[in-house]
Amino acid sequence: MYSRLETIRVKLEHLIQCDEAQSVFGAGGDFGHHYVRKAVLDETAVRCLEDSFGVRLPEELRVFLMTVHGGGAGPGYGFFVNGDNPRLARRARKFPFDTDTARDVIASRLAGGTTPWQTVEAPDTDDEDDDDWPPGSGFIPIAHQGCGLFDVLVVAGEQRGRVWWCDMSWGPWYDKTGQQMGFLDWYELWLDSSLRSF
Repeated sequence: MYSRLETIRVKLEHLIQCDEAQSVFGAGGDFGHHYVRKAVLDETAVRCLEDSFGVRLPEELRVFLMTVHGGGAGPGYGFFVNGDNPRLARRARKFPFDTDTARDVIASRLAGGTTPWQTVEAPDTDDEDDDDWPPGSGFIPIAHQGCGLFDVLVVAGEQRGRVWWCDMSWGPWYDKTGQQMGFLDWYELWLDSSLRSF
């Protein structure tokens, strides 16, 4: 994993050098400066973040935060991991979708036809702490794509470590072969697609 993280660091530096006009969507503009990168976190800071969520973060995200950067440049309006204050109990409850559901959605979307935009609806919830968007359990938001569409990282349940998106309904991130994406896949996809524009 560490060699892949080094590759990601190199690609990010290359993108910053190529994008002199700072035109890439995801340059981290929400943080006030393009391509800003918050300082990496040490183990203590990561544990504090985990305490705020009430869950241990998936390993790919933990190591990214400790070796690449702590937020900023990344997909959407920039990658972020903001702790909860107060802690939301729903983070530690199981994510409502399993691997079979993810596979069904991916297969339908890849098949095209009448269901190229196949998604799944989130089950109703009575959580008192579910006023935040996106609603539901077992995930943390990691990017905002605009118009209420968020990318989230699953932190509890069968899909732990996988990236999904939520825009009223839900769908898993996947590559062109139909394989679901983990955090590093998701981040590197943004880098690769951004670099192809130069």
